[in-house]
Amino acid sequence: MNVDNRIQRSGRKKLLLLGESGCGKSALCNALSQHTSHNHNQQRKLFHELSSDDPGLGGKREPANIVNVNILGKEESPVTLIDTVGQDSIDGAKDFAALLQRKGCGRVHIFGIVIDSLARVRPSLIKNISIFEVIFGKGHFWLNAVLILNKSSQTSNDSSDETLLKQFSSGLTKRCQIPHVELNTFILHAKCNNLVDDEQKQFKHAAKQLLNVTFRSSGAHVTSVNSINPTQSNEHGYSYRRLIGVTFVAAAGLAAYHYREKIKGWISNFK
Repeated sequence: MNVDNRIQRSGRKKLLLLGESGCGKSALCNALSQHTSHNHNQQRKLFHELSSDDPGLGGKREPANIVNVNILGKEESPVTLIDTVGQDSIDGAKDFAALLQRKGCGRVHIFGIVIDSLARVRPSLIKNISIFEVIFGKGHFWLNAVLILNKSSQTSNDSSDETLLKQFSSGLTKRCQIPHVELNTFILHAKCNNLVDDEQKQFKHAAKQLLNVTFRSSGAHVTSVNSINPTQSNEHGYSYRRLIGVTFVAAAGLAAYHYREKIKGWISNFK
């Protein structure tokens, strides 16, 4: 049985990680699946770093790594991890949606929006998120979205981390026009080279919480691939609404020109 068939028939919950390039999605996937050593460099890596500029094998860039894993290496914690490329263009949305369906990941249970300690609500992240809003539907996406802080150093404390997450979550939901959504947040240390015992415990505790949320979620289904329209995406439908507005103004202008004599008559009657 090939890899795609194993993923399709596993019945595992699907955890998809998204975010800007360089935020540590691949490192986080490796840490979640094989967090068995203080030295991350000694672990066998299941996930290689994905780049939107990398053509991939055979000259075609793969938009995702999809692997069946056991969270923290425990057999009672089976999930399918989906590590995505940090793209900010909707052009490949159809192909990506088709890939998910082909690999048996047409339903995703949790969307983990990964940020690092220097994160800002940048347009590239907004566009990256909009891709998944289009593929899964905006409401369904945010209903199953969580925010994950992937710490890049051990210098910050828990208080500053919580403040960062709170401020980022508020700014993100405002920019994405979903002010009433309150995201679950998680702090993980996947980018730290060496973790002391307390941080090991914190990582495992956060990973278990993330797993529990994933197991409880009913998930979101990929929209029909043929119905995916790129004009629905960038800047969260602004292009689509702008097109409607321009069309309405143009139609009103044509109507006014066509009925200009009648309009002049109405104006004269009012005078």
